[in-house]
Amino acid sequence: MGSRQSPAARLSRGTRRFGGATAAILVSATAALAEIPIPVIDATEMTTGFSGGSVPPQQQAQAQQQPVAVTVESASPYIEVGAGFNFLEAASFTNASGAAITGSSLNFDIGPAVTGAVGYAFGNGWRAEFELGYRNSPASDLTLANGAVVGGSIDLKAHVNAFSYMGNVLYDFNLTRYGIDKWTPHLGGGIGAVNLQPNRAPAETVFGGQAIAGIEYIVNPILRLGLDYRYVGTSSASFTFTQNGITVGRTASSSFNDHTVLFTARWRLGGR
Repeated sequence: MGSRQSPAARLSRGTRRFGGATAAILVSATAALAEIPIPVIDATEMTTGFSGGSVPPQQQAQAQQQPVAVTVESASPYIEVGAGFNFLEAASFTNASGAAITGSSLNFDIGPAVTGAVGYAFGNGWRAEFELGYRNSPASDLTLANGAVVGGSIDLKAHVNAFSYMGNVLYDFNLTRYGIDKWTPHLGGGIGAVNLQPNRAPAETVFGGQAIAGIEYIVNPILRLGLDYRYVGTSSASFTFTQNGITVGRTASSSFNDHTVLFTARWRLGGR
């Protein structure tokens, strides 16, 4: 009967037998793994879901595109329309014979105003345009020299229509340096002619000019919405008001001074 081995000896013998086999298996597995390519995920794949060379060109352009400020519009023609209200300052008034009544004035209520313009933006902040305008100013009452008001409860049935023809020059301010790329304030002015048409007096055309101040909001590269203030002044004009062919009053020789607030929309034509 052979010698009996202790448990420790049997364990050592088994370890040597299976240890060699285990080592062989590990070596083979390591060699196999070394031949398997490991994919590398680049930044493009992480952001778009496509691996480096397989991103469609359109997808790459969208991923790389950054917002571009369009505060200063490129050189191009444009059209603009405006609608709002106007207030015509009081005009000095005389009696039917033309004798001046010191301190008397014909007062007006707020009336509607509309404008339309075609122009050209030069791409450097400057713009030039030709503008047509219409304003209606209904007469409200007469203030006499003694302070009494006539016509408060009596319909004067008088109004003044004003048609303006102006050549304007404006400058748009670029505020992108201040982190503002959607709003562009502007200042400008214009000169031309104003045709004044009272409903009870002959029409008269006089020299006129205007001062412009406003701001626009850039909806997109094509459309801008804005708010404008216009002051329109003219050379002296005088009118003789009649009723049933009879002279009922005259305005003293005075200028036409009007204040207008307009909501505007401006479209750029052509370009991209």
